[in-house]
Amino acid sequence: MNTTATLSNSYQALTDTQCRLLKTQLARCYQDVAYYRHLFDQVGLDVEKSADMSHPMSQLQRLPTLGKEQIRQNYKQFISVRYDMARCKHSYSSGSTGEPFATYFDNYSWYRKKVWLKLRARFACGMSLGDRVAILEAEPEDKVRQRNKLAWLRDPLLVVRVFSLFTDSGQLLAALRQFKPDNIYGYPSHLMKLAGDIHTDHLGVPGVKRIFTASEYLKFGTRKYIQQMFDAPVYDHYGSTEFKEIAWQCPHSADGGGYHIHNNEVICEIIDSEGNPAATGESGEIVITDLRNKAMPLLRYRMNDHGLMSWEECECGYSGPGLLPLGGRSSDYIILPSREQISPYLITTRIEHVHGLIQYQIDQRSRSGIVARTVWNSRPTSGQLREVQRAIADVVGTTMDVHVEICKSIALEANGKFKVVKRSIELE
Repeated sequence: MNTTATLSNSYQALTDTQCRLLKTQLARCYQDVAYYRHLFDQVGLDVEKSADMSHPMSQLQRLPTLGKEQIRQNYKQFISVRYDMARCKHSYSSGSTGEPFATYFDNYSWYRKKVWLKLRARFACGMSLGDRVAILEAEPEDKVRQRNKLAWLRDPLLVVRVFSLFTDSGQLLAALRQFKPDNIYGYPSHLMKLAGDIHTDHLGVPGVKRIFTASEYLKFGTRKYIQQMFDAPVYDHYGSTEFKEIAWQCPHSADGGGYHIHNNEVICEIIDSEGNPAATGESGEIVITDLRNKAMPLLRYRMNDHGLMSWEECECGYSGPGLLPLGGRSSDYIILPSREQISPYLITTRIEHVHGLIQYQIDQRSRSGIVARTVWNSRPTSGQLREVQRAIADVVGTTMDVHVEICKSIALEANGKFKVVKRSIELE
């Protein structure tokens, strides 16, 4: 069998599928979404004209890119007239980007993205029916207990239990040892902390076969350390609130290879600083188009992440374009004067729902001082500022001074990324 020809045919079939799905999505956007109807008319895109739609990919690139702020300013115009928001599934940001944001999904695309895509990718990494799965969530312990009360419903397929990453790390590791998971899901920063405790105590979590990470940029050194301490391979996946899982790593690509894109769910582009397609092998900003969501379709959405496309064939048989994220959303732990480390998500999940707050950054400027930079949709009241200050103070205690700044914008890091929680000084 000619393997090259087989892969080429597979990629052509994938491209044909993308084009078919994109045609349908563009037509749906024009018919049902006010924002896109106006935009398509503005750029002269006729989705009913066969000549225009013979090459839908090129037509898509005629559209300007889209950012969070545009959606906030025109929120209702992005919701399909065929869907009632109250009946849609919705996903609210976890605070990892510093910009609270909700995305709505029709029921089919929600379950497809939340269940089927993830299982397909996880099973490709070796997960099997009946496996035990530990999910480390940025949720309080009482909410985790409520979620676990319904765990028996899925136990015949996968034995899944949720654990709060706000639990004391020693207690959490003990609970994981008792549960004996085959698979662990978690944030790299939190798993790194658990790995450090394992290194100190010399007590690991026996039996773990694989670890899945998400939500933060997985640095090479972090991956290696987690793998060493847990004695299990680490597979990262790239996604967002707006699209769920976008790309994932298989056992052959986990150590530096490109991430496999869910190409029958999204179209991934890399653009340069001028908004043009990046040259082959050049890095740029990641832009995503959803091919499935009918309730709130997003076309050419800027992820505020940088990456490059990979065109290397994978041993697993994947033949489509791969994505290599280059530095992503990551957060630092806050270190108290007592040297206790505080999870960034314990802070962000408390302040992201403050009314009027559209972006924030928590910056530890000294051992006893935190600055909260905030951007608002209008001039905040003293009550709103106190609400932010109290939310942070409730977590870090009275040993740290918390100052809230009002900003027009918050600067990106040197790598072009936004960091929601950071330390501006090195603490020994």
